[in-house]
Amino acid sequence: MNDYIRKAERDLAAATAYIGAAESQFYPSITLSGSISPSFIKQAGGANGDLTTWSFRPTLNPPIFDGGRLRANVEITRSDAKARYLVWKQTVLTALEEVERALLSVHRDAQSVQALRAQVKTTQETLALSIGSYKDGQSSAGCAALGRAQPGELGAGGAADGEG
Repeated sequence: MNDYIRKAERDLAAATAYIGAAESQFYPSITLSGSISPSFIKQAGGANGDLTTWSFRPTLNPPIFDGGRLRANVEITRSDAKARYLVWKQTVLTALEEVERALLSVHRDAQSVQALRAQVKTTQETLALSIGSYKDGQSSAGCAALGRAQPGELGAGGAADGEG
């Protein structure tokens, strides 16, 4: 889930950056271009001559007539950023919900383990009392065998196999 959150964060950051890029279109842009072309010209009479041509061209592009389109573009990028924010928020909430479920499951499993340990302790105490009762002669060997019987060793009558 961590990767989903990271992706949502990156998408939100990109959408937020696009807002700045769209707003920057309101400012004039300047483009500078140029070239230099050296040439060699052989003149008549054996004289060598050089000729170098160059050009330089600045361009200014003011956004005078594009105001409505540029404002709409900024609003579109803001809407996209809001949508990305909602996706990010939902992703984080989903991750938190999954963590909460996992923690509740761990807590529930810990309670189950605690209850099973208590049951094992009670069964061990019952076995000790049964064995003690048998040794004191207060119960028959069948009762002591029932206390020591493992699951699956009990017959249909409830006594340990081989016992009466």
